[in-house]
Amino acid sequence: YLERLVKDSHWTPIYSGNNTNSNLINNPILPSNFFGNKEIFSTILNELIEDNRVGKYQLPDNSRAPRCTGAALSFAVKILKIVSMEKASRIVLFTGGACVEGPGQITGNDLSETFRSYSDLKKKKSPRSLTALSYYESVASTAFQNDCGIDIFAGSLDQIGYYEMKSCVEQTGGIFIQVESFRHPMFKESIEKAFWYRNENGDREMMFQCSVKISSSPGLDIVGVLGPGGNTNVTTNWLFPNRKTRTRTVKDWRIPVLSPTLTLGIYLEPSQDSRREDRQGKAGYIQINSNFQCTNGKSKNFVVTIVKPWAPSKDLIQLLRNFDQETAMSLVARAAISKIGKEQISDVLCWLDKILIRLCLRFAVNLEKDRKKEKLVWKKRHVLFIQFMSDFRNSQFLEALNNSPDEIASYRSLLNRENVGNIVRMVQPVLGSYSIDSPSTPSPLKIGSVWPEKILLLDSFFWVIVFLGDSISQWSREPFDTFPGYNKFKELLRAPGLDAEYILENRFPYPRFIESRQYGSQARFLLAKLKM
Repeated sequence: YLERLVKDSHWTPIYSGNNTNSNLINNPILPSNFFGNKEIFSTILNELIEDNRVGKYQLPDNSRAPRCTGAALSFAVKILKIVSMEKASRIVLFTGGACVEGPGQITGNDLSETFRSYSDLKKKKSPRSLTALSYYESVASTAFQNDCGIDIFAGSLDQIGYYEMKSCVEQTGGIFIQVESFRHPMFKESIEKAFWYRNENGDREMMFQCSVKISSSPGLDIVGVLGPGGNTNVTTNWLFPNRKTRTRTVKDWRIPVLSPTLTLGIYLEPSQDSRREDRQGKAGYIQINSNFQCTNGKSKNFVVTIVKPWAPSKDLIQLLRNFDQETAMSLVARAAISKIGKEQISDVLCWLDKILIRLCLRFAVNLEKDRKKEKLVWKKRHVLFIQFMSDFRNSQFLEALNNSPDEIASYRSLLNRENVGNIVRMVQPVLGSYSIDSPSTPSPLKIGSVWPEKILLLDSFFWVIVFLGDSISQWSREPFDTFPGYNKFKELLRAPGLDAEYILENRFPYPRFIESRQYGSQARFLLAKLKM
């Protein structure tokens, strides 16, 4: 209906370039009542935004605002389908609450009707959520086919329905930010970094219409790709559907919108028809060919080839020395997240346990002999991976307790797109300790790291927390840092703030910053991340 409505509207020609006598653009001619050049309408649009005021309409008691988010998002996607004609485009959704009217609604107008909980979803007691999931998946599919990215910025203390809308963000490479209100610094900083931040060359750090081709050498099969975007032949999160999907080439993995920290997880296995004897003394390779368009209109092509020699099957030391613990944890975490939608959490936890058991059986048992060299290699190359898996099993990515469906979905979306360094911080936060006698030093994530004479700085990617010990907190209230002869104490109070400021400036999305004191109400955010 929308396409027919626009095509039946009054058309006016839009010309390309400065020459009004040049040929028409190959795009469809746009209706003059709704579309026009940026130079003409930018002033009018700015005036409309500045003159916008809160409406005088009073909502009835015990009622939610009548939002039609699903219909509005579908309208925007179909409009861009007509206008952009498969050119790069982006939709930014600003919402202040959940959709309660029309397609995509997750709850009713009456406040007595509560939001769906994780338990309701697990027991399939939320029919509106199931319908909304199917609806937003169709919207995401339309946007993906037309290279249109979808970003969602939510200013609400309550749920807004991201659990149902996550496919619109994940499949198109968009971003999701939720804050208490649109006046929050987290919103202002995030939207500035997303759309206005420029690199040293003066270009905005966003790319469009990214196409990735992955190829591997004989004897090496690609069994899965996890991350934003998708393929026209397979689903978005493709991993181990069955052994028949093994391939040596993944063509046209598309991501409508690309950001600098966005990554894909590629899963490889030796071919079933290749023998170990045939691989001895040879090397395997994987080649990644990516093509994307920059904001200045230029297209760029990057080709990366990674070559690694095949290790002898009995040379366990060489295998251990080439084991990257952080990358392995990131790939296993993404695979676990992809399995959650198809399997129960308990089954996923058992799958993670089996991975650790197989790893230990493969290496620890074979390295049981008293050879110091082998024991040292085992300790260096696997101890962190085991710690990562333990933290991941107890993290908010798998533990639904005290987390809403929207929170869990947003955490998992970020884990499925960020780089290895950021994923490590999500799973195992970094804790730094500051004292008068020593500069910043790493501290274990244990309750014993809390001391009255120390300041702690916790970076968990989502939160950045500065925690003052009880003695430091009392001294800062005097305030001793303003007295002469207390320069060391003044530098101690400044050091965590400077490090936190550096993290905030270089992190996207902008994390929540919390300043807390020992025995204060905000101390719970740090204590919740520490072990006994």
